[in-house]
Formats: sequence, structure tokens, C-alpha cells
Amino acid sequence: MYLKEFPLETPYTAVIGTARRLNEAYRFAAGCLDKTGVGEGPFEGIRGFMRGIDGVTLTAQVKEDVMGKLKLALEQGRLILPRDNQQLLVQMTAQQCETTKSGTLKFSHPTGTHDDQLWSLALTIYASTQQQTRPNLKPITRYF
Repeated sequence: MYLKEFPLETPYTAVIGTARRLNEAYRFAAGCLDKTGVGEGPFEGIRGFMRGIDGVTLTAQVKEDVMGKLKLALEQGRLILPRDNQQLLVQMTAQQCETTKSGTLKFSHPTGTHDDQLWSLALTIYASTQQQTRPNLKPITRYF
């Protein structure tokens, strides 16, 4: 697992440049990026050189699906969490979920905390399940 968390206010060009270098080194077959809101800019830049990347708009329904796939991967033992990443483990245990009046799940985290690493991991699992519907791709073995 490779994890790079960028500080707040990091220019998109730096994020895109890092993604380009990682793609050159690992030649990603596929993946998912959050293109919700401000994520649209980096997604467009990365999609220019990483053709197998899918942009995901995290609506309430998509969030349920993404988190459901993460939960299933953990329950089935297909994902073993790195114990040396305390930040990820804190984000996972701090994540809150409640049912809205419309019946969908609403995910949130306590004020003053972040959940970026959690959603990155969840999108990694989601990308691996999406790959199964794209028969021309080799199995995914590396993510960022």
C-alpha cells in the first residue's frame, strides 16, 4: 500500500505531478478518484495521462456502495489493515453514520477531524470491484 496525504492548500499541479510519477513507476491499470466538488480539477488533469481512471461523484447512494464494499472486504478477510498507520485507523473508528429521513445513510466525521485516508482506502476497494466489470483490464495490484 502506498499512501501520500497532501497538506491542505497543496496546489493541484503538485497532486497531479505526484500522480503522474506514480503512474510512470507502477503503470496503473485502473483506479478511482473522488471528483466531487474540488476533486473535478485534479481528476481532469490525471485522466489526461491515466486512461483507466474513473471519476466518482460521491453522492449519498454512491457513498453507501463504496463503504459497503469496504466493510465486505474487511469482513471477508480480503483486506488487512496496516497497523502502523494510526491516522487511518483513527479515521475509520471516528467515522459516523446515520440514517436520513429519506432512508439513505449519511457519513460524517467529528468536527476538527478528517476522513480523507478512509475514503481513499474505500475508493481503492471500490475500484477493485469495478475492475471486474471491465474484462480488458488486468487485475489491479497497486493503488494510490
